[in-house]
Amino acid sequence: MPNPEIIRYITAARAQGIPDETIKAQLISAGWPALDVDQALTPASPPSEVAAPQTFLPGQPTVGSFGAPGPTTPGMMPQSLTSSSQNPQPSKPIKLIISIIVAIIILAGGGFLAYNFLGNKGEEGKETSKATQPKTNGKKESSVVIFDVPALLNKTPAEIKEKIGQPSYDSKGYVSYEKSDWYLNIFFDYDTNAFRYIDVQVPQDPANIKDQKTVFKALNLTEGSDKYIIKLDKSSMNQMIIGVRVYPPGSTDYSLEP
Repeated sequence: MPNPEIIRYITAARAQGIPDETIKAQLISAGWPALDVDQALTPASPPSEVAAPQTFLPGQPTVGSFGAPGPTTPGMMPQSLTSSSQNPQPSKPIKLIISIIVAIIILAGGGFLAYNFLGNKGEEGKETSKATQPKTNGKKESSVVIFDVPALLNKTPAEIKEKIGQPSYDSKGYVSYEKSDWYLNIFFDYDTNAFRYIDVQVPQDPANIKDQKTVFKALNLTEGSDKYIIKLDKSSMNQMIIGVRVYPPGSTDYSLEP
């Protein structure tokens, strides 16, 4: 993984129109290893295209589905009607029609009463259920702490490893952790190994834009705290938070920030 400090410098220099050759020469002259500089200057490979899932419209047949049933055939004329046509009895059809009409009226009236009575009871039950359910904000992600940054301030590399485990990248001067596409980089003095500051790279997901409140929740940070200093990096295009740096009070690294 390229050094985050080199990447930050390259990004700022490119934004000012400085060519990569000049940037590379400046970094190497400042003492950075050429291999680290080349890795940081090399653009990442574009993500491979993912085939869109196949969708089907409602009612559209799918592979392996059964065919539609064949056309229905009209039924035969009942024998009773055939015989009655030979010996017509006018009173029976009239009685049958009247019986059907009465049955329809009764069924319609019963259905209307049942709908109003049972339907209202159902709606009342839904309202009662809603009233008894606990209220939530619907923001599950904002309540999840990804990295407890304040707990890592002013810790030695050994203390940090004991607290959150082995890093995904371990180098003299800094260690790096990755969790749920969040990258935590902790910097130390190159000679004394003393704690310097913490840099967190926030995942960039346009479908789930993270505001400051969500980012602070994920890092267990409190705005305005006197126990640390917070510096936010935002995208110039959409003002999304792309990085968070946290310094201990009185940090010389923070005093050098632009």
